[in-house]
Amino acid sequence: CFLNDIAVANSGLLREYSLIDNRVRNLMMAVKLWAKDHQINSAKDNYISSYAWINLVIFYLQCIGFVPNLQCPELMEAVGFRPDPKGNIWHRVKELDTWYLTWNQVQRQKAWTQPSHLSEMTVSVLLYGFFEFYSSRFPVGTYSVSIKEGVIKKLKIQSKKARLFISIEDPFETFDSHCPHDLSVPISENGTRDVLQYFRTAERHLRNILLGSQSHNGKLWPEFTRAS
Repeated sequence: CFLNDIAVANSGLLREYSLIDNRVRNLMMAVKLWAKDHQINSAKDNYISSYAWINLVIFYLQCIGFVPNLQCPELMEAVGFRPDPKGNIWHRVKELDTWYLTWNQVQRQKAWTQPSHLSEMTVSVLLYGFFEFYSSRFPVGTYSVSIKEGVIKKLKIQSKKARLFISIEDPFETFDSHCPHDLSVPISENGTRDVLQYFRTAERHLRNILLGSQSHNGKLWPEFTRAS
């Protein structure tokens, strides 16, 4: 992040999401560990970065209502937050809309409450849901992941910058900004195929563990082989 203000803004936003609930941070760490174990967490190896993986985690949690959208204009209005791009340098980094709510602001104004049916959900169940969401529910070929939207809304066809395979919009360098950035640019077609297969395998394996039909032997995901 040295002399890279947009990276500081990105890190600050992800930190605020991690503060919402201890399970958010634990899920982030579990997914990062899973991606590392499967060697799919490096952009230089034609996959996606750890930062992109955390975006996938947040988007999943937004879609199931586990966390709010900290860039949502309606939530900002409910909190009484007004961006100040001229007076606050962190609200206008690289001439981009880099403002967002802090979890403390939302909590203090009681502007958002986690649905009661999610209050007792364990990290293991959330991890299973993450794999299930991206393996069978999220239309990866049609829509982009976007934590700025916070819902399945952004059609790839609306942007020339969206990738043909998986597409992950940067929360600040959005597709409609002057410097659009798709976090999935490094991933290849084979890499996308690998990731989707690992999602399906992990979902099936973890489902069997949660249902008690399979012993985990100390591991939450099975051994794997990379697709050729």
